Amino acid sequence: MTGEVGDMEGYPPLPAETRRAILDGDWAFPADLPLAELEERFAERLQTELDLADVSVRIDERARATVSAAPPTGALSKRVPAGKRAVSVSALVPTGIARGDVVRVITPDLTVEGAVIAARSSGEPEPGAGAAAAPADGDGAEPDDDLRTDGGEDAVASPPATTAPTTTGGEGRVTVALDRSEATALLRADRGRVLVLSRGTRREYELTALLRRTGKRFRKVSVVAGGPLDGRTIGEVEVREAYDVAVLAARHDSWTIAPSGTQSLSAGDELFVVGSRDALDRFEEVAA
Repeated sequence: MTGEVGDMEGYPPLPAETRRAILDGDWAFPADLPLAELEERFAERLQTELDLADVSVRIDERARATVSAAPPTGALSKRVPAGKRAVSVSALVPTGIARGDVVRVITPDLTVEGAVIAARSSGEPEPGAGAAAAPADGDGAEPDDDLRTDGGEDAVASPPATTAPTTTGGEGRVTVALDRSEATALLRADRGRVLVLSRGTRREYELTALLRRTGKRFRKVSVVAGGPLDGRTIGEVEVREAYDVAVLAARHDSWTIAPSGTQSLSAGDELFVVGSRDALDRFEEVAA
C-alpha cells in the first residue's frame, strides 16, 4: 500500500500491529474499477480481514490511499446490539471464527442464528460449562464488563473474555447476540454445534480473510515455457512437498478445481496456489 494510515475521530488509536498490517498488506484489485468502487471495496476488505470497527478510504489520482480506521471495541457488553442478549455456549469451535461472523448454533432442542460477539478455543472442554448470557448496555449491563450473567435460574458463571480475534479450532466457547426469547432457550443447552454462515460480504473477501487468519495467502502463478513446471505434472513437481504450497485450481483449456497430481502443466497454464508469503515467493521465483 502507498499512502497513510490514520486514526478515526471518536475512536481509540489503532494498535501499532494493526497499522502495520494495513501498510504491509497485499491489497490487489482490478485496475479498471471506478475510483468510488475501489474505495468501497478496499474499505470493506480492510474491515472484514482485520476486524475493524469502522474504516474510511480515500484514493487520489496517483492511486495513493489514505485510510482512517477504528480498532474493534474492547468490552464485550459494548458489542452487544440494543435489545439483544449475549449467550455463551460450549461447542467444538471451527477454526478462524472472528467477531462479526454470523453463526448457526444447533442443539437437540433448537436452532438459532446470531452474530459472534466473542469466541475462543480452549483445547479442552470446560467441566460443567453450559450457557451464560449477558444483556446489552441498555439492558442493565455495566459498560466495562466483558460478560455478565442473566441472573436467571439457568444462568451459570460466565467464561473468561476472549483475548484473540480469531479461534484456532477445537473445544471452546462461542458467544452470540440473540433475541431475548432465543437467548432464554439456549441457556438451557449444555453445548451446541456451530456452523459459520455468510456475513453478506463479498465471498472472495471471506476466503482471503480465512486464509489470512491462518497465516496463508493465495496467488496466481503462470507456467513459463521451458521452466521447471513446463511439461510436467503437479505430482512430478511435488508442489506441496518441495515448495510447501497447495494448488487450489489450474487452468489449461478450462479451470480445474483442486487438481490431482496427474494434472499436466504446460506453458501458459495458470495456477492459483496457497501458502505462506515466503513459500509463495519461492514458488513463484522457481516457476518463472
